[in-house]
Amino acid sequence: MQTVEKNLISIWQEMFDTQDISPSSDFFELGGNSLTAIKFLDQVEKTYGTEALQPDTLFSNSQLSYLATVIAEKVSES
Repeated sequence: MQTVEKNLISIWQEMFDTQDISPSSDFFELGGNSLTAIKFLDQVEKTYGTEALQPDTLFSNSQLSYLATVIAEKVSES
């Protein structure tokens, strides 16, 4: 999971133009919205596959560490 977490941190740093991203960071508190969510989900799909993260998961709990756990679990199931 740490690799997934590091990848998400990198994606968010670029997306939100800040280095101040941690596992406890929240996508929407950083300024995420529906448009950035689509861009983020697209990045996740390109990196981890189409089933790695569903939109409803992002909207129900948008903390980076939680999303990384979900993605890592989906990837390990494949």
